[in-house]
Amino acid sequence: MPEKEISMRDLTRIIRIVLSAPFVDTDQLKIFKIKKYIISGIIIILLISITIIFLFPSNFEQDEVSSSFFVENGLSYFNGDKILENQGKPCGQCHSIVSMGVVYEYDIAPDLSKSFLEPPNWYRELPDFEGNATKLTNYLRNPSTGTMKLSLQDNPLTPVEVDSLVDLLMYASRQG
Repeated sequence: MPEKEISMRDLTRIIRIVLSAPFVDTDQLKIFKIKKYIISGIIIILLISITIIFLFPSNFEQDEVSSSFFVENGLSYFNGDKILENQGKPCGQCHSIVSMGVVYEYDIAPDLSKSFLEPPNWYRELPDFEGNATKLTNYLRNPSTGTMKLSLQDNPLTPVEVDSLVDLLMYASRQG
């Protein structure tokens, strides 16, 4: 199998997820009175780890990273296993992803199995959308019309949630 390098987009998402982890919560930092040099040490260790990943990319395949982490993270948000930070409803309350076996009884919104490559009608406001991760990311951050706008206006998705859901939809579009 050909070697693949981890992309800057994946590294950015890893850093966002690590920095949004509970151990970096500002209230916890105040409680434990962690000094700045400890936080600096954590950041240095993170940067060294990232450097190692770039020096030895053959040990880290992009598909494995996406499949094992970002897709699972996105699926957890989609299903509602992970609570969305702004307390919004999980995507799976309305949508299904049949290509991954994620089917719900309600099914009141489009199946998202091929939404990345063949967008459903609610993406029509995005010309030339098919296969463009940036456009999908921007759409999920700020939908401009329709039900998705109403669903997300009071409970917007965080950057980590958006990136995870985009990875999930990209992965789902490549299935079955």
